[in-house]
Amino acid sequence: MPRFRVSVTPSLVISIIALLFSMGGTAMAAVIISSNSQVASNTIAGHATISGVHPNLVTGSIVGSDLSPSYRSALKVQCPAGLLAVGDICVEPALRSPATYESALTTCASVGRRLPDDAELVLALTGLGAPQEAEWTSSRFFVNGAFNAGLIYDEPNRSLGFEWTDLTTPVSFRCIVSPHN
Repeated sequence: MPRFRVSVTPSLVISIIALLFSMGGTAMAAVIISSNSQVASNTIAGHATISGVHPNLVTGSIVGSDLSPSYRSALKVQCPAGLLAVGDICVEPALRSPATYESALTTCASVGRRLPDDAELVLALTGLGAPQEAEWTSSRFFVNGAFNAGLIYDEPNRSLGFEWTDLTTPVSFRCIVSPHN
């Protein structure tokens, strides 16, 4: 009967040590501070301020519930100038000139925006009101041996239409962005 024999190599030792560190690191991340006695002195500048140039708070340590009610009520998300709020997105009200899919992606990215996905474009078309011509969506897929992208349009009777075309066909588009404060 053959015996299984383990030879201890440097790579085995290093991998075991790395495994132990990774398991220990996860447990350490779960510590929650629940009282002032758990915070080192001079960690947060407050009643007894420390001398010198220093931040008052550790970056990233404040969440929404830590803000005062008056400050929270002053925060309002809004769309950038010239964009319309439709649901939870900001939409360009006018179509951009027809462009290839790549050019449309690049144009939106250059202004810090993106092409809408199918659901976002349907939301935009609903919010814009009047019937709209076919527009690029961010959806791409492989059909008949070629990459294509989805188009959605709004019929005069307000029903939605769905098509696809190859990525090199110039199609109108609009860019969207999430609202921000």
